[in-house]
Amino acid sequence: ERLSRREQDSQAVLELTQALASTLNIRHILFTVVRRVAEVANVDRCSIVLVSEDETMGHVVASSDEEQMRDLTISLSKYPEIREVLRTGNSLVIRDVSQHPLLDAVRESEPSLGFTSLALVPITHEQRPMGVIFLRSREPAAFADHEISLVHTVANATAIALRCSEGTVKSQTSRALASLRSMFESASRDELAVIGEGTLPW
Repeated sequence: ERLSRREQDSQAVLELTQALASTLNIRHILFTVVRRVAEVANVDRCSIVLVSEDETMGHVVASSDEEQMRDLTISLSKYPEIREVLRTGNSLVIRDVSQHPLLDAVRESEPSLGFTSLALVPITHEQRPMGVIFLRSREPAAFADHEISLVHTVANATAIALRCSEGTVKSQTSRALASLRSMFESASRDELAVIGEGTLPW
């Protein structure tokens, strides 16, 4: 199962790399990112939310369940989970939105949130927050370490794509994803070797 998971992650990164190598259309890049991350993490929605310089407003620039999404503006006063990630610079996993204290005020105004589990990973450039990759699941989700790690790497590549000039987006972002692909392939070879020795990989 672990080997299959690694292979799926590696395939996802390969597809992202191919997409990035075939186009400089930032809209296509961002939708490809959220669609594949949603599939790999098995969530109902993956979005990229970029924030204003004063971190009061957010702009949903891509969503896995709405390809035509274009810069939906949201007030971050209604999203304490996004504000928390921007404040700490760390990922945030909320496995049960009905119990987490961070969402107390949100539950008071919206008793039915529509999702059970959330995960957010910061998008940063030179230690400056640009936004988040926001995963949401209607069913309870564990958000395993390897899934969050994958999203972290994708977030780093997304930051490059957003900040670099068009002339360098493709090569720099592809290199970032190719590095992750190499890591997955190496891990898969190690696991195969262990399995060959008759020992369970994990």
